[in-house]
Amino acid sequence: RRQTWLKTRILVLDTLSPRAMSVCGAEKGAYDKCMHSSGRNAGTCSKFATELKRCGDSVGKDFCIAESEALMKCSKAPGSDACAKEFLLMRECNRPAGKHIQFSDGAFSVPSDKAGLFNGKKIGLVGVSAPPTRSTAAMQAAGNDIAVGLHIPGGKADVRF
Repeated sequence: RRQTWLKTRILVLDTLSPRAMSVCGAEKGAYDKCMHSSGRNAGTCSKFATELKRCGDSVGKDFCIAESEALMKCSKAPGSDACAKEFLLMRECNRPAGKHIQFSDGAFSVPSDKAGLFNGKKIGLVGVSAPPTRSTAAMQAAGNDIAVGLHIPGGKADVRF
């Protein structure tokens, strides 16, 4: 009985929060309530998602519905990347100043109006290195490169694991 009371209390408080009282508050509250009780099944909340998206489109506000659903779907059965793309897209969608990184045509890119935020010359970067391939030999070589870069005299041979 106490658990039911607590759940009811949390839903009421969430509905009354400043976030829910903002633009599209009623739609956002209904969508959140459905998502909390759906067991991570976004399909059961499609009606509320459509209403929230319609409201958001009318005022120019993105509620990150597609990104949320993609992250939930991926987290049920993550691949070898552990849902990295979905996490990044969700983070970018929730930035107050708008997305700094976009994903299109199978690759991430920086929009032209955000390029100044990623000027590597300003912060001393000269380039981005590719990650090592997933093999023992490649990982050992990468470890050796790091050890040499840290001025460990014998490279990885002097590092104990």
